[in-house]
Amino acid sequence: MDNSIFYNIGGITIEIFGENAQDITQLTGFKTFETKDNKSLAAIELVSKYEEFMTLNMIYSLNYENISFHCFKVSEYEYGFKILDTTNVDKLSVKYNANTQSCVVGGKSDPSMLLFAMWVAYGVVALQYKLIAVHSSVIMCNGKAVMFLGESGTGKSTHTRLWRETIKDAILLNDDSPILQVIDDKVYVYGSPWSGKTPCFCNEKAELIGIVRLSQAPHNEIKPLRVIEAFAALYPSCPPVFANDNYFSQKVCQIISDTLNNVKVWHLECLPDKEAAKLSFTTIFQK
Repeated sequence: MDNSIFYNIGGITIEIFGENAQDITQLTGFKTFETKDNKSLAAIELVSKYEEFMTLNMIYSLNYENISFHCFKVSEYEYGFKILDTTNVDKLSVKYNANTQSCVVGGKSDPSMLLFAMWVAYGVVALQYKLIAVHSSVIMCNGKAVMFLGESGTGKSTHTRLWRETIKDAILLNDDSPILQVIDDKVYVYGSPWSGKTPCFCNEKAELIGIVRLSQAPHNEIKPLRVIEAFAALYPSCPPVFANDNYFSQKVCQIISDTLNNVKVWHLECLPDKEAAKLSFTTIFQK
């Protein structure tokens, strides 16, 4: 379409089109991912009409900062998502039919809500290509990537900053929502337009060679996790809405299973110091 804008995110080209397509240019992080390749694999339409969904079909609800988020299973194959601000003035909807590579974002809002709606829309269409956003902070070093997991406030951003200050050639790939994909027997991680409070919009891809679950402690100690422990470490960092529906959760579990077949996972109990960064680096890169 004439007003289409194309972005390459997670290795796939997304076509953004519709009457409100230009709203996407308000989102600073997307600029880095714009591409002239118009052979799209997925599409997101931006329209003015907000779509309402019946409350009795709601399967998931979350309040985050000033955003209220709800997921609905409208029918066997149709899903709806609502993103509202706390005043219920600005609101967006996302409509998606299962097993397709397109969805519709409806309504008008401020850029922060649109950014969240685009994260939801990308998440559902990209899942068809075995791509998933993981709540984590990722360091890229010597052409390889390491993913750090943990609940908000456990020190992911601090630990990756310590890597950059301590480890030669370590750079930040993404600090909130990198994209993970398994291809054959290798796992890759991509930068994305969603990087939380750290503006890191790195359009790069690297092979993932290690995953580290962080927890605060009065000491620095790292140990490998068994497969079932590793699954329990990674699963909560995947989009929580996917855990509340069989269709989505089966796809997520398959991606995690394929990841754990190829990438080792550790648990790092640590202090917020450079010795912790050196310990995780040495464990992953030198052992």
